[in-house]
Amino acid sequence: FTQVARDAAYFQCNSRDVVARFTRAYGVHPSRCFHTYNAVQNRLPAIAGALPAGAPPGPFFFYPAQAWPHKNHFTLLQALALAKQRSSPVADLVFVGSDKGNLAYLRAVANKLGIAERVHFGGFVSRGELKALYRRATALVFPSLLGPNNLPPQEAATLGCPVILSDLPGHREQLGDGARYAPALDAAAWSDAMHHVGTDAAYRTRLIENGRRAVSGYTTDAYVARRGELLARVAALRLLWPPDA
Repeated sequence: FTQVARDAAYFQCNSRDVVARFTRAYGVHPSRCFHTYNAVQNRLPAIAGALPAGAPPGPFFFYPAQAWPHKNHFTLLQALALAKQRSSPVADLVFVGSDKGNLAYLRAVANKLGIAERVHFGGFVSRGELKALYRRATALVFPSLLGPNNLPPQEAATLGCPVILSDLPGHREQLGDGARYAPALDAAAWSDAMHHVGTDAAYRTRLIENGRRAVSGYTTDAYVARRGELLARVAALRLLWPPDA
């Protein structure tokens, strides 16, 4: 990859934060980097499906993520256990996504913390079910250790689902004041954030409005236009060589 970084004319990155990290890591001048935000429109069906089997009838926080350790489901389990200890009214957790080797451990942690009955593991779900879960959730909880180019926070904000997001470099660039932020590994902060979003209707409404505004520019047309600008630069540079070079 270092060789590619030295030789390539341009690089497409999907945030300014990635541009900054990339230029530091590989010594690439920022003028060779072009940021294009992901488009979230049309990724989910126009009509939501039914909730998947096993979804709780009451309120729940929603986390769509593969069961990898770095997705940090663990901190959410701790946050729910803390709420239980404090007798704080926090909704259930719904996890969906394929098992990447960490699911058995997460089930064991939920059992050990005494919250297994409030944690729902839904496995892989269809896009229609995913949309229904966003629509019904109290909020999206997204404590991933990696970012900022994850699509679920943008999808949730587009669909009017409040977002609680790990406070990593670049995440605030993605959603600004359209999300509540918490340190990724601070279970108490996550528990507090979930309680606030779940019990303060006015605050929740404000997050929804700010979130929709934050992602309003992440459209397919905007994405295509930015890609077109980059391809035009590449095409102009290519003219410096003969066609058969």
